[in-house]
Amino acid sequence: MWGDTWFSLIRPLMANGFIRHDIITLNIQGRIPSITSTVKTGDKIGGDGLKIYLDVCCYNRPFDDLTQMRVRLEAEAVLAILSIMQEKGWILVSSDVVDLELSNMKNSAKRNKVSELCRLAQKKILTTKAIAERADDLQILGVKALDSFHIAVAESSEVDILLSTDDKLVKLARRLSLSVRMTNPLEWLSEVL
Repeated sequence: MWGDTWFSLIRPLMANGFIRHDIITLNIQGRIPSITSTVKTGDKIGGDGLKIYLDVCCYNRPFDDLTQMRVRLEAEAVLAILSIMQEKGWILVSSDVVDLELSNMKNSAKRNKVSELCRLAQKKILTTKAIAERADDLQILGVKALDSFHIAVAESSEVDILLSTDDKLVKLARRLSLSVRMTNPLEWLSEVL
């Protein structure tokens, strides 16, 4: 279905070693069906595939300045993860925290593009009191407010991997006692493929 179309458009870009914003924009403008459903914490998300949570840094990465090699590679990794989700049976989990962070983006054109990528999420977790309390605990340990909520949501929904392009956050998360693994999308993709 749309996954094949998405991958067929992205594969040549990855093979050539670059991503063009206009092709990404063309691909996501109204061509990706909304498959999001909302679940409460504790609900079984289902499926046998890996459950993946991307923070907003990951969703933003394909629309960042791609002249830097690392940024370009991370953008390609994020797009590759999104493009092969269905093929591999992976489940993309999002949250109302992602929506909140997106609503605070000042650049409306970029926000619209990023929002289209976020629509790929198959499940959306709503923040609960337990998530907020866990986020508070994480903030005491030095995690920034929104980042703490992303981690708390990922833990509560029992995702297999939480991906971020924020090096400081990933480094901090590795020192903390989290019930979810957090890493960079490029690093993770190289492990699973």
